[in-house]
Amino acid sequence: MEQGFVRLSDSNVWDFQRHFYEENTTTAWTENIVPSFQTTNAFIAAQYARLILALVRDCSDIDGPVYVLDVGAGHGKLGYLIVTELLEMRGLWPDCSKVPFKYILSDVIRENVDFYKSHSLLSKYFEAGFMDCACFDAETDGNLFLEIAQEELDCGPCPMFCVFNYVLDTLRHDVFRCVGRELEEGLCSSELTDTGEITMKWQYRRVENASDYYSGKFSGILNQILVSYAEMFKFENASLIIPIGGIKSVCNLERMTSGNIVLVIGDKGYLDVDELKELRDPHVATHGSFSMMVNLHALRILFENILGGNVLQTRYTNGFKCMCCYLRLPAVCMPELSLQWEDDVAQFDPNSFSTVYKSVHESTSHRAPSLKLSLAMIRLSRHDADVFYKLRQCIIEQTPFSTPRQRYDIRIDVFRIAKRHFFGGATDQDVFFELGRVLMGIKAYREAIGLFDKSQRECGFHPVSWYNKGICEYHLNNLGSAVACFEKSLLLDDTCAEAKAWKAKALLLTLRPGP
Repeated sequence: MEQGFVRLSDSNVWDFQRHFYEENTTTAWTENIVPSFQTTNAFIAAQYARLILALVRDCSDIDGPVYVLDVGAGHGKLGYLIVTELLEMRGLWPDCSKVPFKYILSDVIRENVDFYKSHSLLSKYFEAGFMDCACFDAETDGNLFLEIAQEELDCGPCPMFCVFNYVLDTLRHDVFRCVGRELEEGLCSSELTDTGEITMKWQYRRVENASDYYSGKFSGILNQILVSYAEMFKFENASLIIPIGGIKSVCNLERMTSGNIVLVIGDKGYLDVDELKELRDPHVATHGSFSMMVNLHALRILFENILGGNVLQTRYTNGFKCMCCYLRLPAVCMPELSLQWEDDVAQFDPNSFSTVYKSVHESTSHRAPSLKLSLAMIRLSRHDADVFYKLRQCIIEQTPFSTPRQRYDIRIDVFRIAKRHFFGGATDQDVFFELGRVLMGIKAYREAIGLFDKSQRECGFHPVSWYNKGICEYHLNNLGSAVACFEKSLLLDDTCAEAKAWKAKALLLTLRPGP
């Protein structure tokens, strides 16, 4: 049924959105219904981790850990990668014997939080005290209960570090435009089609008084931003999206922490005011759920002009954008954080990384990249498991011809990739199996067996994994184990001529008399 024209924030599309995430839970990401590579890869996780560590070092004279709140953590992969990176940088902690952070996975969907507690990789971090989790709606909840510690969050004297990664574009928005010296509100009529697609129609109506357009919680701030735009575009046409869900979430967290807060925002959207100078209906992307371009410029107005904070942002207007915003913390007191941003994120941001990776990946359809280029791409990605999986064939085919020094380095690469494989998603990406094949190529047979074991635990038993284990056992001169592996392979596929031949070869050697 089609809904009549209403404010976008009052539209039933947000009910559809909530229903989608409640119905799909973590499979929205693990089955790639919602695109997530650009926002949950090891590269962006490493950049965020270094920002967290920079804040920790800036606050090294303050007693207590820095709490890191991952808002809308989804399936938890980004949080896992960030904590993994922080642990690898232990030597840079102010005190190596004392964990300087606590990472909190939070989501509004209860089933997602239950998933965190049941995931084997996350459970290890929970048990070690590196992480906690919470069911939390940043827009409305006034407190946050830690489900592992079984206590309400008290940040103490340290600022809270909040991660809004690919979240704001799915929260409530309102649409406006400035045309002919008038401010107009965008009214939306929406319909959910039989195929599950959301369609929207738009019409516009004059706003009589921008200063009292909104009412209720944080209405003063929302109206102040709206008035700012009405004045800014008094003599120019512009199309505006006001991220009211994001603004309310930020204001709510600012109130919870008494302003002692640092935020990192990563999303698609508009950073510069010039990007707003065009009359157009809002772009709505559909991917199971839907998302909108985030007016990051409005958040800059919020932080700099209303809350009196500071904003750092990526330099380019195309693609995925990042912002770092902090309050109550004069810039002179944040040298590590500011330097880390300028030296790292501002120089080569997540969107730049994705562009380079896409170019390398697309080249594989024409000509396989060299082993050196493939390894360089994986290392640039901070050993991202998905990047490896896309380039795996190029690497597997070339590792047998690698030099001794390359083989030494490849072995290190393999285990760094394995550590960053957040398994539990699509079972067709058997990363451990492919890593085992790489180790076979450099004749690291014993370690390859360990990865094939992990493959079988994650993705189940397969004739080829038993076959590969058999070859490894054979080369280690464990002939009885090799025969057993080939037999298990043949139980699953009795047509495999190679397994039969290797089994016969191993049996023949076991029957030979000793010296």
